Amino acid sequence: MTQSAQQMFDLHREILDRAVAATSGRDFWTPYPESMRKYPEDAVKAAPSNNPAANASLCNQAFVANRFVVVQSRRHGQSN
Repeated sequence: MTQSAQQMFDLHREILDRAVAATSGRDFWTPYPESMRKYPEDAVKAAPSNNPAANASLCNQAFVANRFVVVQSRRHGQSN
């Protein structure tokens, strides 16, 4: 392991150990707070949405707003 990798490992050792313990116990664990109120307002506004319905709506809007051209090539033996 390189020195910089070892330094990163040492710096985050406690978090890694807790994560490994959670996986072996099949428990849920996260080092991040689940309440958005604990994060700065600017960070919350800039974060991508975790709401699948909102993401689907954005994707649908992108499809509706664009024109798609379908190009098909002829297969051997077909006319037109």
